[in-house]
Amino acid sequence: MTSLTLIGVTHTLTSIVYYANLYFCVRDLYSSGSYVTPFLLCTVLAQAARYSTRRDATEVGQTFATRALQLLPSDIDKGSSIPTIQGLLILSARECACGRVSQGWLYSGTAFRMMRDLGIDVSPKKLGHLAKQFTDEELAVRKQVFWSCYTWDKTMVYVWAEHRPYTIL
Repeated sequence: MTSLTLIGVTHTLTSIVYYANLYFCVRDLYSSGSYVTPFLLCTVLAQAARYSTRRDATEVGQTFATRALQLLPSDIDKGSSIPTIQGLLILSARECACGRVSQGWLYSGTAFRMMRDLGIDVSPKKLGHLAKQFTDEELAVRKQVFWSCYTWDKTMVYVWAEHRPYTIL
């Protein structure tokens, strides 16, 4: 696999996860809402630094990645959340692009399990009356997060780990 392919794949995942929720992220960044956490912000900045033309982009990206890893245990202790899932997916993509596929596999696996923990893999139609506890906005975000996880699971197996099974069927 060429590095150009790796860059394309990780850029695609970052786009899926980040741009799908850009409105919510920007809004919550200013209003201290629930869709942005310091962990998610650090992972986005660590990944974004990979595309920067600054001479110190690698160091800046590593600084944000290190900070994200410092924040991760605290986010995990708080329980499963959408920003943690998104951050883990982005961190997974970054690790894979940096040649640390096993580490990326671990981060994505944690994201997939958190997604299941929150019931994001269950269609709102199957939730029945329980779906009413979510706003339309929350349902839309949950759908976007599900498809981000699904796409990344298939991408990882196809590109890097043909001998590993899909996590999300």
